[in-house]
Amino acid sequence: MKLYLRAQLRDVSYARFGGEEGLLEESRRRKNAQYERKRKTKATESVLRKKEARERNPEAVMTDDGTAGLYGVAGAKIQRKSVGQARHVHGWGEEWWDEGARTWKMKCKECGQVKNFDKL
Repeated sequence: MKLYLRAQLRDVSYARFGGEEGLLEESRRRKNAQYERKRKTKATESVLRKKEARERNPEAVMTDDGTAGLYGVAGAKIQRKSVGQARHVHGWGEEWWDEGARTWKMKCKECGQVKNFDKL
């Protein structure tokens, strides 16, 4: 095992990078390079995820009416909302106890959304 004194490391790094300013510049360059690698990786993952979705379900990319888009039914819902369909106020139905989830639930009469809640 090799042990080094801080003074020795500082002297070697100053000699390699040309003083304290060079060392600070190298540190900034490495941080920027790390940031760019992470940014490219995230962008690449997003592109690959979309490409895999298209390969799994190619008919969802283009439909006859053009509403489904890349994400199938979810894409149709998003497009329908963006066209101008107004939001609705949920009309909650009766409450029931779900033994499996051990929570109280109620369902919207219009859209079918199920809401979990605690009854006090």
